[in-house]
Amino acid sequence: MFYVFHGDDEYTVRQTLDGMKAKLGDAATADLNTTVLDGRSLLLDELRLTCDSMPFLAEKRLVIVEGLLARYEQRSGAPASSAGRGASPETGKGRADPIEAGLRAYLPTMSDTARLVFVERGALSERNPLLKMARELGGTVRDFSSPSGAALSAWIQKRVSAAGGSMSPRAAETLAAFVGGNLRQLAQEIDKLTTYAGGKTVEEADVYRLVADAREIKVWGLTDALAARNRDHALGALHQLLDDGEQPPVLMAVIARQFRTLLQIKELDGEHLSGDAIAGQLKVHSFVVQKAIPAARSFSYERIDSAYRRLLDADLAVKTGRADPALALDLLVVDLTSS
Repeated sequence: MFYVFHGDDEYTVRQTLDGMKAKLGDAATADLNTTVLDGRSLLLDELRLTCDSMPFLAEKRLVIVEGLLARYEQRSGAPASSAGRGASPETGKGRADPIEAGLRAYLPTMSDTARLVFVERGALSERNPLLKMARELGGTVRDFSSPSGAALSAWIQKRVSAAGGSMSPRAAETLAAFVGGNLRQLAQEIDKLTTYAGGKTVEEADVYRLVADAREIKVWGLTDALAARNRDHALGALHQLLDDGEQPPVLMAVIARQFRTLLQIKELDGEHLSGDAIAGQLKVHSFVVQKAIPAARSFSYERIDSAYRRLLDADLAVKTGRADPALALDLLVVDLTSS
């Protein structure tokens, strides 16, 4: 029996493979009967030898081949070059590719004790000859594409339920918006949120409180108000953050980091880079860039530099005991909205 797993949802692929491996027996037995082969340089003889080897103290052997089918992806209408020791799919007209021909002959006769899985990072095109062959020969093909939109919120709710918790729809939407389709990170955040909730329903406020990116976005509301010199809005946003349990020293550090980010974003925005390109270069969440670009454009370089210096002064005053943390933040907001 053989499978093809392809798509960008690496987390679910790994979970599925771990489930297949668990069926081989205890951890030690499963390790002995699991082999991972590099498909970028795979030879057919190596694959046959591995699949035909009898499992040790188990009924099945799991063989995972990574990256073989990607060698046959077409770009610009021409087959991609094959890497490494294996034969290239770029054979002449009328000549059968040795790997494709060899797999077509071998797979139907493969030992029943082998479970062969071809794993590809990223989606394969329907024109991929090995993908077509896998379907023709009755292989199991699964597309592991990361969910998005409503499907991502549904995935979150399902994961929360599996963890024995519950989450409001609004909280699920907010978590999906802030973390995106990184299912591994989402799983970690869900575990953290359900533990924190302690059997209660996870609400949107919990997401803002515990998820790092969400907290960062929430504080941008204060930074936006400072950029607009809207003192009432800025003070209201500050006091709401404090009421939500944010600690003044932490807020001071986050605001200072955001002003550093504003300066970097302003420079890159001036180079006419897209929001996604800026997010990639600075290694920050795209939501941060979306929130920061309007503020960065409204600040002059001189004002950002001045604000950052005032933040450092206020932080030093708090750390040396010359100022009460909450009062220092209030005075800082008044100062920054007056300049």
